[in-house]
Amino acid sequence: MGYHAKSWYRQMSRMYRHSLKDPRVTYAAALGLGVAGVELFAYLCHTYQKSSLESLHAYPPDEDHDDAEHRRRIRTLLAVGTPDPRKFLQDMFVGCEVQDIPRSKAIHVLSAYLTYAKSDHFETNGYPSEVVRESEELLRTLELRMGVTLRDDTHDPISPHPQALFTRGPDTCLLGGPIHALHKPLTMRAAIYAMHKVKAAILFANGFRPRSLPEHRDVVVWVKPPTGGVAATAPPILFAHGFGMGLALYVPLIVRFAGPEFANRYVVCPEMPIVSQRDTLTEVFDLVGFARRHHDFPNPRGIASSLLAACRDVLAEQALAAPRVPHCVDLIAHSWGTGVSAALHRIAPKGFVRRRALIDPIAFPTAFTKWMRFFWGDELKSLQSALSWSLTQVREGRFQDAYQCLLVRTDLSHQFVVRRKTYFTELLFDPNGTELRNECPGDSSTLVLVSGKDAIVPSAEVEAYVRERMPGAVLISKGEWEHGGFLYASDAKETVDKVFAHLVCCDCDDNDDGNFGGGKKEHMYGVGGLVPVAAAAAA
Repeated sequence: MGYHAKSWYRQMSRMYRHSLKDPRVTYAAALGLGVAGVELFAYLCHTYQKSSLESLHAYPPDEDHDDAEHRRRIRTLLAVGTPDPRKFLQDMFVGCEVQDIPRSKAIHVLSAYLTYAKSDHFETNGYPSEVVRESEELLRTLELRMGVTLRDDTHDPISPHPQALFTRGPDTCLLGGPIHALHKPLTMRAAIYAMHKVKAAILFANGFRPRSLPEHRDVVVWVKPPTGGVAATAPPILFAHGFGMGLALYVPLIVRFAGPEFANRYVVCPEMPIVSQRDTLTEVFDLVGFARRHHDFPNPRGIASSLLAACRDVLAEQALAAPRVPHCVDLIAHSWGTGVSAALHRIAPKGFVRRRALIDPIAFPTAFTKWMRFFWGDELKSLQSALSWSLTQVREGRFQDAYQCLLVRTDLSHQFVVRRKTYFTELLFDPNGTELRNECPGDSSTLVLVSGKDAIVPSAEVEAYVRERMPGAVLISKGEWEHGGFLYASDAKETVDKVFAHLVCCDCDDNDDGNFGGGKKEHMYGVGGLVPVAAAAAA
């Protein structure tokens, strides 16, 4: 036995010495060591960037933020039971049973939403006493509506402290806290970077041209003018993308915007930085400007202002060639883009959005808490748990859930935006709808498309919400679709045709007066099989 072992060792030693004389082996070894070294350095950069983002805690609201209006909206949301108070609290505490939620934590969460800020934003390093009292009253109201009281933790051995929200007890969907982000290998970053380059080439080949905004330099706006050498005869189409890969995943849809249905319109497709992973490869070694760019990433209202600025530039250009076309836009928004569209409705002139198609919407109060919870959870806290959870999803055929976990939910920039830059009411349409001057109307100008197997949006609750509170809206429900199914499902074309019909068949005529939402009223029902919710119920 010993002889054979020595013989094997001598043979392996001769092979190793011989391989050292082969330059190909030397080059391969050097390349492997170089790649490993660069990957290790990239991981250290990721760790530093994550630490720098976690240290950014307090964010004052936008300059035009109305604190009284914000607090009124929060009280209204919860007072009318939208979302359901039990679901709201369970989602905010990541599935914890209501009776097990510490009362002090719930008061802290409500105070955070009422003030639009974290506790360390205030000079006292805690919420003002009047805010705490208001939160206590609101919590008592919620307890009465639920018929359940939260756990009294006033006699716990350790007194409640804001930091305990993230170190003891159930996790909390609240501004702040640890960022559950995983390092992306350079090969994965390179693949995402290449995908964005291919996206740009395809859009360019289909008549889109990139533009920049003076006040929003990091936003790339892809614009397609009317084709065929004719002036515009209908308002522009504005597309608001969701979280993930920016416009890259929506290329098949955007290419259709270059088709004959929209040959008479401008098409405006802004792509946001940070949440599009557009710069994921170039920013990996950015240790100086990374935290600053994330800190400067706008709040929801600021994002909406960039969309508004992009549309105004196009409308000004359109007015020179077609002054009679109404100065408004038709909106298509998906997922997070529907939340941004809620902020857009709030800051834009009345009637600026003429018609809207909201796909997989998070913008309704009943849907938002599940979307928030989507970025919390034990499966995101380590690489092992994320890989294990994603592998389980793949085995069960839910490939999109695995993609969302590994590339979006655990992405450093997305985690930062959700945990530091997402404010509850700024991304929501008011539950009272048309009672405010510029909210999402519940009439035939609104189309809502929900996916039945959506892991991010509670489709059944959104569908019930639309039927109850927006009976005049067009509702399309696809029971077998997952989130974003309109992009890849086998029957997606037929449904997208209906969405396009919602926008195309209401084009203005030459008698429009150029005002927001002006022009003759046209009816689209019977076209493409679309009917309002109320009409469908009557039938």
